[in-house]
Amino acid sequence: MLRESPRLTSAEYQALREFFSNEFGLFFDPSKMTFLENRIIPLMRSMNCDLITEFISIIQKDPEWRGQLLDTLTTNETWFFRHPSHFEILQEDILPNLVEKREKSGKRQLIIWSAGCSIGAEAYSIA
Repeated sequence: MLRESPRLTSAEYQALREFFSNEFGLFFDPSKMTFLENRIIPLMRSMNCDLITEFISIIQKDPEWRGQLLDTLTTNETWFFRHPSHFEILQEDILPNLVEKREKSGKRQLIIWSAGCSIGAEAYSIA
């Protein structure tokens, strides 16, 4: 049975971070421990798994649980202008400052990179 008040130890968190990095190319900052706890602990409960080592072992061997883990850890949605407030900040604050700096430097081109977008909706929204 999973611990009454589940919390990851520092060693468990480090083991998970290394596993996610090596297996999936997912990198979690040390400050994301609570995020991972909130995502991992419910999955561990559904697996009747109490130990991080047991959890990792199951994930390595079982493609179905592996897929559920990836769905649990990643954002599985994309659409145009998904977070309007982000685009407002870009339009009103960030882009005008960047454009002004580029113009002062004599460079007209501004390159923006949108990483990890599935169908490109976010990148097209920025364009």
